[in-house]
Amino acid sequence: MEGFEDNLKFAEVVLHRTQKRLYHVLASNPTVIYLLEIRNDAFVPAWMSDNVVLMTGYETQEAIEPAWWRNRLHSEDREKTLARFASLPPGGHQVIEYRFRHKNGTYLWIRDELRVLYNPSSKPVEAVGVWSNVTEHKRVEEALQIYRAHQNKVALVLTDLVMPKIGGQELYEMLRQVNPTVRVLPMSGYGLQETVADMRAKGAKGFVQKPFDLNDLSDAVRQALDR
Repeated sequence: MEGFEDNLKFAEVVLHRTQKRLYHVLASNPTVIYLLEIRNDAFVPAWMSDNVVLMTGYETQEAIEPAWWRNRLHSEDREKTLARFASLPPGGHQVIEYRFRHKNGTYLWIRDELRVLYNPSSKPVEAVGVWSNVTEHKRVEEALQIYRAHQNKVALVLTDLVMPKIGGQELYEMLRQVNPTVRVLPMSGYGLQETVADMRAKGAKGFVQKPFDLNDLSDAVRQALDR
């Protein structure tokens, strides 16, 4: 009996440590994981990972309220998004992107991927979903659309090499896909000599080292336009 109790205590300690590790993994993950129950072919919020507060500003208890998600969809995305969630997705899987209102009033672009789980009788019982914040990628897409529409009026593009989601070198490659002769002037407070050399070899017009004053920037822009 004593050996059994020791084994039970050991198992409890292992389980506690495993749960603690899992909690830290979920809390540090940039994506939000959620669980929906399926009742009469309708989705009912059941659980959401704690890091929802980092992405949206709302606490988990707010996030599982029935109308919380619906009421914060962007008005232009609400109808089509609700239509996608009105019934079980074909094949039990769907991916959709929409704008969602943060607690501070701004809007995030969320990529929402959902998978339906079935019991042994092939009856849908619950769904697991993952939210990813794709706001920065959407902003880059919008910027590229603007450039595509007005590229004949753009003489020079200035970009930092170090940005939160997409670096200046990646942005340069995207711009070159739209216009292979685009003029780009990169800038940075870091050395990044190899990155700069690679960009210049592909046609970037110089480099501006931070910090700089208006005279330095003016000279760099003039030289870039003359090349």
